[in-house]
Amino acid sequence: MAIKSGATDKIETKAKRIFRPALYVRSAVAGNTAPLVKEGAEYARSVFGVDPVATFADDGCVGFGLDREGLVALEGALVKCGIDAVLVSDLDRISRRHFERVLFVERLTALGVELYTVCDGKVEPTRVGMIGGRASSLFDAGLCLAGDARRRNKCRPHQIRR
Repeated sequence: MAIKSGATDKIETKAKRIFRPALYVRSAVAGNTAPLVKEGAEYARSVFGVDPVATFADDGCVGFGLDREGLVALEGALVKCGIDAVLVSDLDRISRRHFERVLFVERLTALGVELYTVCDGKVEPTRVGMIGGRASSLFDAGLCLAGDARRRNKCRPHQIRR
């Protein structure tokens, strides 16, 4: 015989967060951003379940400086469009200079925007200096991180956890 009490169990459910990601791609070779856009869109669908709300590109631009047209447009759209996540294929797409990557991630963090890379997943602001940029030289020296090793072995972005 079951005894009924008047109390009900409180079940807490967490609402699934709906992301509004933007995609940023950069290639030093003009006309080479299409594969990066495709890869980023597939990553957004597999991880966030949505397509990027906007895509920003710097085609034929080297990776030095943060004043590139597509990157500036992305920063301007973050608040205006309610973007809460930025996707890039790798951190060196933002900049090849360490201090510029750190500065960019600090700007995103101040706005409450998260940064994701295809091979490394969510980028924690405290790890910015540890991934991207000099991955090949670290790999050759045997000092690479797991993300760098995946990148060298042609990572499978759909298997990376957020």
